[in-house]
Amino acid sequence: MPPRAAPKRGRDVNNLDATPKKKTIQPKVSATPGTPGTATSSKTPQPLRRIQLQQLDLTYGGHEGEYEIPKMRKTPNDFMREWLAVREVFLQALIQGKAPPADRKCLQCGDKGIWRCTDCFARLLLCSKCCWNRHRHLPYHRVERWMGEFFQPAWLSSLGVEIHLGYRGDICPCNQSQFPEEDLFHQPYASSAKYNDPYQASLASQPSTNPEQQPEDPRPSHFSGSMANTTEAQANSGMSGMPEHITDMRINDELFPDIPVWDEGANPFLDDEDDNDGSWRDMLDAELLSEGPQKYMPGHTVPKLCGRTMTIVDVSGVHKITVNFCACGDRAANCVQLLDMGLYPASVVWPRTAFTFQVLDDFTCHNLECKTNTHEYYETIRRATRPAFPQTVPDRYREMMRCVRQWRHLKMLKWSGFGYGEFHEPRPGELGLFCPACPQVGVNLPDGWKKDAERMPWLFARQLNMDGNFKAEQTKRKYPEDDRPLTNGSLFLIEETRYKAYCDAIIETPQKATCHDHKAQSQANTQAKHLAVTGIVAVACARHGAFCPGSCANLQKGERQINMDYILCQALKLTKIPGVTPTMVLYDIICQYGVHVFTRFLEHIQFLDLDSPLDITMGINLFHVHGHQDSCGPRFSPNYIVGASQVDGEVIETLWARLNEISVSCRGMGNSHQTETLDIHMLNSNWEKLLGIVSLIFRKMKRVYKHVQLSLDTFDELNSAASSAQIAKWKEMEWSAIENRRHDLSVMDVYAPLIKKAPTKADIQQDLITKEGGSGPIRGSASWLASGISIQEAQVELAAAVRKMGHRPTAEQLNQVEECWRRLDARIDTFEASAQRYLIQDADVPESELPNDPSITVDNANDEIPDGEEYDTVFGDDDDPLWEDDFYYATVQAQADSSNGSIDAEKRYISLPSMLGSQQCSKKGYKRIQAEELEL
Repeated sequence: MPPRAAPKRGRDVNNLDATPKKKTIQPKVSATPGTPGTATSSKTPQPLRRIQLQQLDLTYGGHEGEYEIPKMRKTPNDFMREWLAVREVFLQALIQGKAPPADRKCLQCGDKGIWRCTDCFARLLLCSKCCWNRHRHLPYHRVERWMGEFFQPAWLSSLGVEIHLGYRGDICPCNQSQFPEEDLFHQPYASSAKYNDPYQASLASQPSTNPEQQPEDPRPSHFSGSMANTTEAQANSGMSGMPEHITDMRINDELFPDIPVWDEGANPFLDDEDDNDGSWRDMLDAELLSEGPQKYMPGHTVPKLCGRTMTIVDVSGVHKITVNFCACGDRAANCVQLLDMGLYPASVVWPRTAFTFQVLDDFTCHNLECKTNTHEYYETIRRATRPAFPQTVPDRYREMMRCVRQWRHLKMLKWSGFGYGEFHEPRPGELGLFCPACPQVGVNLPDGWKKDAERMPWLFARQLNMDGNFKAEQTKRKYPEDDRPLTNGSLFLIEETRYKAYCDAIIETPQKATCHDHKAQSQANTQAKHLAVTGIVAVACARHGAFCPGSCANLQKGERQINMDYILCQALKLTKIPGVTPTMVLYDIICQYGVHVFTRFLEHIQFLDLDSPLDITMGINLFHVHGHQDSCGPRFSPNYIVGASQVDGEVIETLWARLNEISVSCRGMGNSHQTETLDIHMLNSNWEKLLGIVSLIFRKMKRVYKHVQLSLDTFDELNSAASSAQIAKWKEMEWSAIENRRHDLSVMDVYAPLIKKAPTKADIQQDLITKEGGSGPIRGSASWLASGISIQEAQVELAAAVRKMGHRPTAEQLNQVEECWRRLDARIDTFEASAQRYLIQDADVPESELPNDPSITVDNANDEIPDGEEYDTVFGDDDDPLWEDDFYYATVQAQADSSNGSIDAEKRYISLPSMLGSQQCSKKGYKRIQAEELEL
């Protein structure tokens, strides 16, 4: 089917879906209000393309404005202007959506409808029976009840909706046999009137009355109204499990139906049963632990009741709802029954709060993508539950934080294949994902890979990137010994017990700096008193940016070498390196770190226990290498390391940028909670790398194909400019450097450029002075030029001082600036007076020398210069105006005339050759002094 064409000018608005044909005259649309479009035969395009809102079926509120047909391509502002034209229509639609249909009938049975679910599609108006029947298995939907003039938020628990466990939402047979249906569902909560709830018992004992004659209950109760007696026919009406009081609802247009509903100001969360250990429900629940029914009040025998009111936290809000547990003899534990129904219990022994799987998954997604912490997320749920009074909703923040930790841990175990066989404690790094593109023995290497490694060893090389991050801080805890870890080094952060023993046993030896004073080196032993963790260090794949499992550690002080030794050892052990070639390690200060690294690994072998001797090639990241001494460039830059390929070593910096967004939330967490939070975010980072690895490699391949030929052409061009002897010598030097690099890094200095120290300004000025006199420049011209350059520097400083004063300078500042102006004006006047002496010297160039330099144009070169005119002012009145557009020549000429008024000293242009421009210097014969200024 061909795509729908966009509307064109003059097209019939009543036939917008039709595909236009070529060379067809489109009808004209009338813009007169209330009249339909009229087709005309005119081929002239219409300047206004407007139609009535009624023609677009936008008739809400009787709006009679005009609406412009969309253009072919629109900007966001075009869409906003279109919306502003129909803003009132949108508002009327929202207001009308709050009202029930005119007939207020249930859309299923035709009875009077008073209930509306805001979570169901189309928000159907239902009666009590249909609403209960529709939501008996949807207990977390939010409903509204028609109060005569408006809809008020209500709860499905007031309709008798309960959660039944053990039989996939159906009533447990044991509960059904002990509590007949007409007794079990006579009250909104299971048999509550029979078991010493005084208020419900009083309601049950009252006879049914007409709701029109019943006075309003003045008590501030959660429920209002009385319960109507049900008949046997109604009990056997075929609605299995439905509370019988719902079948005897009498609807009145003016009064509320005779069912238990929340009062206008009632809040189901005010009586928080989770905090009331003496409630009647808790006493009934305690009977579940006994062998049989017991008496806890005189004259009342309590049967074994399996229902309790629980707090259920869902994405839609916090709900108070009755949960009926299975009462069978072979029933599972209460927490297992909740899990079978998609509810995660907040405790194991006696759960009173549960979280739906959906809310835990939703928080995990928000935490990973939006970096939302638990407190912010739960406060959002509280506000969604009661927007006006969120503080009245039960605070289950601590319970949710605990359940989220457990939920994420269970998810990571399941993702790693745990639970499908015999369970064992995860080993270090076993739950973590690693780079799918890096060669890993037993993971992604084919059979017979060792033969390919002999032929192409570079293909099996591993490149690691180490770095520290001081944004991931953690404050000290009051009771750190009470912390309970869940991961224990099974993901990315290492196991703390062995790591702390290593840090306590090894003493950091101060090392003399051989490079610049880098902060990572000089602040290695810095410690903050209020911080338990000053940062983290990690190892990642240098090519693709995946964190290495089990290779991230907390810092107790600064970025010490013993910390880096430990994570490097872990990365080499846990990432299944083939070991065909040395592992290349890129680190910001490896010129300092690598001096004694092999010695440290041998001395601390009880902790740094590698399967084979340490075999690494050291390099510095391409960005950081420029902050080192010049000798570090050729010795440690990846550009000069064979097999390094095109890698910059800065990929871990991009990983820190994303991780720092959640590190702020981890600052006040406990050690285990912080570890688990960072672990799952590192796992998510590696998961995203895994998903995008194919497209990443393809993008890199495209760039390679695009630039490889350009590199070859450039190399051939450079190579062709050298002789055969030079090429042979360079190749010999290159091979020598490659062979001896592992033993002596200084052999790489052959790649260092030979840089001569540039002479200072004073040296250049002294050299120019020695050349003055005779046939050279006029004696003193170098000093005069140096004086002009110094004046320009003073002008820049004075202009900056004036700008810094602002619009309201003080009197002292004005006096200081006035003094600077006076002194600078005097210097400029002295300089300009001397200019007439030094800007004429090229006029004496012999005529025979002129053809050798055709770029010089000298005034009166063929005529004799009259006596006394060689010292005339530089800016004569007869200058050719065609040259006045060269640099600041015109401005300098205007400032030479005192009749134009005074000019601030910092804005005056002086008569240096650079201010006149090369064209004026050539025209007037100032080439020599221009070259002298350029050299200076």
